Amino acid sequence: GLPAGARIELAADPRDVPDQWLDEVSEEAPLFVKKVRSSQNDAESLKELIHVGLPYAALLWNPLVKSFGEQAGKDIYAALHQWLEKLWKKSKERRNPILDIQAHHNGCTVSFLFRGRDVEQHYAAHGALPAAAAQAAKLIDTFAQFNPKFITLVYEFEQARWIPSYGILIDGRIVSDRGILI
Repeated sequence: GLPAGARIELAADPRDVPDQWLDEVSEEAPLFVKKVRSSQNDAESLKELIHVGLPYAALLWNPLVKSFGEQAGKDIYAALHQWLEKLWKKSKERRNPILDIQAHHNGCTVSFLFRGRDVEQHYAAHGALPAAAAQAAKLIDTFAQFNPKFITLVYEFEQARWIPSYGILIDGRIVSDRGILI
């Protein structure tokens, strides 16, 4: 289930994304929202990177429902789902957003990148997110049995499905061969 102290973490460079926008997005969030200032180290950014940290269980339907009991799990999942839908709608207000939904599984930071302002595409990507999160968890666990562990794994939504883009291993090597990642 959700760990004690579970929260949503929002991070953005205040030069790209104003605090007021983050405050509006944080309204009615189903979990405590911790806002973090980050820096893209650019004088002028072409993209607006917004990190959204969530507990991994919040991405997966079945474990969340089972861990909290049928109704409570459904309520938590539905509240997070509604909050993320609000985030997709609000992202349309940004110039050129990249929303990085991050969660941690067995020592690996998993990122799901939502690019651009196309709300309908974000809805489709969000609908496919539980299956992609389950796939990522399985990849992380299976890969670790025979190889160095992943510390980072990045997925992108392409051609109406989530595809692993690359992974970084604990020894610093990068795995970008999609055949290996899929």
